[in-house]
Amino acid sequence: MMHADGAGSYSEYTLILMNIYPQLYTDISIVNWIPGMEQVLESFLRQAKQMGLVNRILFGTDQMIWREAIGIAVNRINSRDFLTAEEKADIFYYNAAEFLGLEEDVIGQHHQMVREVKGN
Repeated sequence: MMHADGAGSYSEYTLILMNIYPQLYTDISIVNWIPGMEQVLESFLRQAKQMGLVNRILFGTDQMIWREAIGIAVNRINSRDFLTAEEKADIFYYNAAEFLGLEEDVIGQHHQMVREVKGN
């Protein structure tokens, strides 16, 4: 089960529910890029890390029109120094792969596509 935009107004309840229900994931869509929400994102991620819940947070932007918001959202995650590189990778990809039940060969195909796009 996934709770959309769990880092928003009711983030403390989201974390409580995630702590109770191990099958519950959430995304950090709108707080990831909207101006003035950086502290909300920071607080949510710090609390999630303290509670051991970073492994169930999904990257999201809710963006279909303002493409520049995706870059803002990526930078906001990458600028969180208290998150390890592994935790950031989990938020950006691996937590969603786990949530969707992707198999290793599919994950490998995704990684190959990224390498091809990057020209590696």
